[in-house]
Order: sequence, then C-alpha cells, then structure tokens
Amino acid sequence: MEIVTSKYRHPEIKSGQHTNGPESIFVRGDDSSPWYFVLDLRSKHAVRKKIDQIGIERFLATCCGKLDD
Repeated sequence: MEIVTSKYRHPEIKSGQHTNGPESIFVRGDDSSPWYFVLDLRSKHAVRKKIDQIGIERFLATCCGKLDD
C-alpha cells in the first residue's frame, strides 16, 4: 500500500499548475494499482488508521475517488 500527498491533481505530476490549498492525499494498493484520491480525510495518519480499521478494499470503495489516467 502506498499513501502520498501532492499539491497537484495527480501524485505523479511534479510541475505545472497546482492548488494553493492543502495537499491532496492519494492511495494505491501497490505499484501496479491505480491511484485513488481520498475524499474527506486530511492527514496521512487518519488515512492509515481508517485503512487499519476497515481494510484497503473497503476504504478505496467508500472513502476515495478513482483518478482518470
């Protein structure tokens, strides 16, 4: 599982237009999985805690939106 933050609209974008607000949190199961953006949680710690509570599959289904690649 990978959790990253980014000020861009996709975690693999490293330059260009970005938000001035707080960084977004992105999650994926492994290197071959698609990225999902976290909808309501604002810290990596809260994301990890929620995933530990309900599992990664349920977390992705209920707390995230899939990125368009």
